[in-house]
Amino acid sequence: MSDRPFVCLARDRKTNEVRQVYRKKGGGFTRNEDNKQAKKLDNPHRFSKKEADKCVKWGNKQKPELAVFATKQESPFIVLDSDTKWGKDSLRDKLNTLGKRRKRYIRAGEFKRSQQRQHDLRMQYLNGTGNLAAMCNSCGMTGHHSWADCQKCPPSQSNHATGDACDASYYHQGRDGAYTNLGDDSRCRDIMHDIGLGLPVSGEKWHTEITSVWNA
Repeated sequence: MSDRPFVCLARDRKTNEVRQVYRKKGGGFTRNEDNKQAKKLDNPHRFSKKEADKCVKWGNKQKPELAVFATKQESPFIVLDSDTKWGKDSLRDKLNTLGKRRKRYIRAGEFKRSQQRQHDLRMQYLNGTGNLAAMCNSCGMTGHHSWADCQKCPPSQSNHATGDACDASYYHQGRDGAYTNLGDDSRCRDIMHDIGLGLPVSGEKWHTEITSVWNA
């Protein structure tokens, strides 16, 4: 697989449906997972750099509304917000499965927070200017305090801080367009129930964990 590190996804600009692209034996590409020619190949969803470039050109020639995206990312259906880091692999894999089945790019925000990020969000919450946020450290400082004081304490063990939670939604357009919280979409909710994801925080239709608890 090391010689084919890329995965390609094709999005239909009219329907916003995103599908994985597969190589076909003898050349060519398809978005049909059950294609007989693709099934004859090992790892038909993996591409070399040269194959990925050809696939992108192929997609752009099919019809003007088809956009093909090539990536080395292990979870190609997830778009990670710039101010967060990858969290637990188990949650990442389920979110990627959700995106693949929902045929949408999943926006992953606040996946694994830094201690300073947790502190800032906690202070916003205490100031009444932000959503509910867990304590930013493990020493019991529940009230207002500076980042200088906070960083002397053990890091928070909140699910966001450990990478066990993600604020997730799905994109309507491309990989950076308008988006909807997972809990506001009935199809997302059905898939989440099926694969073991839940919305455990009351009033937060975006806070996603591996759980059977549904409070939003």
